[in-house]
Amino acid sequence: MLFVEQEGPTVILRAEDETPADNRWVWLELSVYSDLQAVGFLAKIAEALAAANVPCNAVAAFYHDHIFVPFEKADTALLALGKLTSESQ
Repeated sequence: MLFVEQEGPTVILRAEDETPADNRWVWLELSVYSDLQAVGFLAKIAEALAAANVPCNAVAAFYHDHIFVPFEKADTALLALGKLTSESQ
């Protein structure tokens, strides 16, 4: 993914062998259809991850949202999102 902002570009690439361990993130694609009119959807996701002490970066695409969490917190993130899913049903 490529984002070009006034301050400079941000490029999201796959981790390679030379990627520092403290800069490895797991890409979680939220399979729920969430168009750009969905109000509060990412806020709920971020809130659940924050409650589990998991930092995240989000990228909202047209059909799905994508969440990046630190590699070492991936399992915790999945548990938090799974709990959020079961609460919403």
